[in-house]
Amino acid sequence: MEVEKLKHFRFIIPAFIGILSYWYLGKITNQWEYILPNKLQDFIYAPICLIIAYPYSLLNLTFVSNQPWFDEVNENLRKSMLDISGIPDEPDIYTWTKLRGIFYDLVDNDESLKTKAKLAYSNGLRWTTCADLRVISFLFIVISTIVYILGAQDAWIATTTFSAIWFLSFFASDMVTKKHKNIGIQQIEIINQKYKNKLIEKLEAVKN
Repeated sequence: MEVEKLKHFRFIIPAFIGILSYWYLGKITNQWEYILPNKLQDFIYAPICLIIAYPYSLLNLTFVSNQPWFDEVNENLRKSMLDISGIPDEPDIYTWTKLRGIFYDLVDNDESLKTKAKLAYSNGLRWTTCADLRVISFLFIVISTIVYILGAQDAWIATTTFSAIWFLSFFASDMVTKKHKNIGIQQIEIINQKYKNKLIEKLEAVKN
């Protein structure tokens, strides 16, 4: 999938999940009715999706939700770069902030690394979707609980459903992160085979 399409889907998917959750809660409790579009294409480009997606993206909740797994992937790349270079790891010096420019410069200048990067982009959509599910399901746990307290007895079913989604999203993030780390390892292997000397030179420059 093209990068621009991936960016659009990352932007719109939280709204998509939110609207589906709103529809489901209303259907379970019979407190309101929301008619979903017949076609997925009409759904994801509907004005209501854009209205929801903009403030959600400004809050940066996807990144906050995904932060531990994001850091895990970056740390894996950071340590792997030092491992293949043979340079002793000094975490205070060789931070990911300093090393990521080196990594992405190598990726952007090699076609085989770019191909792996495209796999990472596609997997990244699954990654952020897991994070969005975690945020929005938690929000609807709160909403459905309030609806239950206000008298909609069947809302407990929705609360249970959203709780299950929230719980399972952690396992889903672990699985997708494992795949993301594997893609990174494959990129590191290519760097080791083709650009090890260049990597060592750039890493030494970081310390100096």
